[in-house]
Amino acid sequence: MSSYLLALIVADFDCLTRHDTGLYRNVTMSVCVQSERKDDLYYALDIATKSIHDFEEQYQINYPLPKCDHIAVPNFDIPGMENFGCIVYSETRLLYNNQTSTSLNQQQVALIITHELSHQWFGNLVTPSWWKDFWLNKAFAEWMAYIATNKIHPDWNLYEQYIAQQWLLIMQDDAISFSHPISMQITQDKQIINIFDLITYSKGSLLVRMMLHIMSENTFNRGISKYLRNHLYSTVEKINLWQILNEQMIEDNIFLSRNTSLSDIMSTYGLIRWVILMYKSHVTIQQILFQLLNISFCSISKHNHQNLLIISNGIFYFNSNNYHYHLYQI
Repeated sequence: MSSYLLALIVADFDCLTRHDTGLYRNVTMSVCVQSERKDDLYYALDIATKSIHDFEEQYQINYPLPKCDHIAVPNFDIPGMENFGCIVYSETRLLYNNQTSTSLNQQQVALIITHELSHQWFGNLVTPSWWKDFWLNKAFAEWMAYIATNKIHPDWNLYEQYIAQQWLLIMQDDAISFSHPISMQITQDKQIINIFDLITYSKGSLLVRMMLHIMSENTFNRGISKYLRNHLYSTVEKINLWQILNEQMIEDNIFLSRNTSLSDIMSTYGLIRWVILMYKSHVTIQQILFQLLNISFCSISKHNHQNLLIISNGIFYFNSNNYHYHLYQI
């Protein structure tokens, strides 16, 4: 286990507990808070119990500890921290009262619990070897939170919300001149804080979503299970993920055009900031992008003073003020 995942909590808190949870009914699940807020924990316990079962079923890898505690801490300055078996939350992100809380509060509680529980696999069992692949933690947890919560609350239409909350938001954020790649070289300590942002979490989760759609959900899930099993209690780099998913695609008879591998697409499209040159009405795009994604132009439009170049399988978004451009696959 990575040393940053160790947590010790000493507090006079009250807890709600369920025994025999998880796919194999061998995990004790607890949610804890100050005694006067104990009645607001029932929803969190329900989400935690259902999602750990779903994650074990989806990943085909057991949660490795006998217990999992979820602790609501007053004045905790981040939404949650995925300590192994002892997840810590801000009180506002774990407590839900069906009389006074809003529907948005309910969604936030569900999404943060599923996000942090997903980290028990992505990050805790399998850890990036260095900060440049930090997105392998956060992007997967962000995407899996929507997957798990959608299973519990299909009536929320979370996939549609995901587009509004993640995809459209990151297009604008990623157009600023000081954006960075999802996989960013870290050479100084002061750079680390900069990768705790929408690029790592949201754009990274969009990359995960794109991989799923390239190969189908079943192939993706089988590949991810193999990726986790092959690297349990070890460290990984992005190339390890590309290789295993590519092997799974071949095993499932899914082949990309022009003898292209998943690594070719991800290394070129997903993780490197494309340099797009614009001069007056001319747009020059590196030809390899078209070859890999088989893109053809359809139309050009403008919206809110920002330009959208609509193409056959994506949107090429650019901000004409700072000449920084990105392609997003739909």
